[in-house]
Amino acid sequence: MVELILGIIATLIGAIIIGIIKGYHYYLIGKGPLNGTFEQYIPPHQGEPEKRDLVACKQIGNTVKGTVIRREPSDQKGKEWKFKGRAYENLFAVVYWAIEPTASDSFGSWLMKHTGENKWEGKYFRIRQVGKDLDQIIEQKFQIPIEWDKLK
Repeated sequence: MVELILGIIATLIGAIIIGIIKGYHYYLIGKGPLNGTFEQYIPPHQGEPEKRDLVACKQIGNTVKGTVIRREPSDQKGKEWKFKGRAYENLFAVVYWAIEPTASDSFGSWLMKHTGENKWEGKYFRIRQVGKDLDQIIEQKFQIPIEWDKLK
């Protein structure tokens, strides 16, 4: 009987220790290099003005997600996008989409690489459907440079 009680106690202590270790592990993987707030810079391209955004990003393991809020140009200030994707060592790829239902054509993807301490560079890809007829889809494809700098 004493052995049974000691076995149960040892099992409970083991389960608690494993729970603490797992919790600490999840805490650590939530500390990836993409956690934090970034300034996003998009240079002028094809008649579009320079753009600056504030990015709130969260990395848990290989999953990356967050929100982008437009700061400049002033006529676009306050626009918002969500994004979600995957990080692979010094690279990450995400899909983004506009939060506003009226901006249904504002979506695409980013592919970015780590280029230095707290800096990421890459391109964002956007396809615009010019016509609404599914039998006659005409696409405009854009590959636009993008840079992130982590704010302290």
